[in-house]
Amino acid sequence: MRTAGKTAGQIGPFMIEASNKFGVFKPEPEQDVRRIDIASSQIIDRMRQAWGECKVIEGDSGTVDYIGMLERFRGIGHSAKDIETFSIVLAGFQGEKSFPVKAGSFLSTLINSCDDTEFIIHTAHLTEPVDVLGYRNTKSIIVHGDAGAHLGDGMQGGTIRVDGNADYAVGYSMEGGIITIEKDVRDGAGMEMKGGTIIVECNSRNFAGYEMRGGTVRVEGNAGVQNGHDMTGGEIFFDGSIGSIAETFKGGKIFHKGVLIVDK
Repeated sequence: MRTAGKTAGQIGPFMIEASNKFGVFKPEPEQDVRRIDIASSQIIDRMRQAWGECKVIEGDSGTVDYIGMLERFRGIGHSAKDIETFSIVLAGFQGEKSFPVKAGSFLSTLINSCDDTEFIIHTAHLTEPVDVLGYRNTKSIIVHGDAGAHLGDGMQGGTIRVDGNADYAVGYSMEGGIITIEKDVRDGAGMEMKGGTIIVECNSRNFAGYEMRGGTVRVEGNAGVQNGHDMTGGEIFFDGSIGSIAETFKGGKIFHKGVLIVDK
């Protein structure tokens, strides 16, 4: 299992702490969601059945069998439209234990096992976040609403665009691709990032580039404190104000309004 460091807690393939040490992310009020026909169909029914059979191992963290789900979903014959529809259906499962990580892992596995390349996911209607959405992503994903923790965890390529906010550790351990957040992100954007690009069009809270190893993070708004904590590589661009750069910065480059201010 991979670890996200002492600040964020432990994350592995669909493992996420029940208690977020960076604080609880509260979704915005429900936005307009396109009307989608979610009438019963054979594919959606099979997805519902798979959801019921997808078990989360309870404890300090919730874990889901990604490889097992991936093999199962390859036989469903689902499309990008089916996945979009199921993102609406997910509202009926809220309140279940470990819903955020189960929902995100479920959607990610559906996407990764689908032959289509472009996907739309709806989250604005949900009162609980969807974590680890875009796990190991190589496709093009548009999220209408907010994203939970670890968006694009282990992302290999492709794109993810969120028209809302995102919780902590956006792009955790990502290796390629582009993640764009149109609003704010919480702590740890680019945590343990190895490659790819993260663009935050508004504000970043604290610890941007936490243990970052490569890739690029750009914050177009303002940033909090302790940016570049234990960072060893990559580049961070801040276009707005910066609370502080971490004294534990070890390597890489940090730019402020186009000017290189830290280089090791």
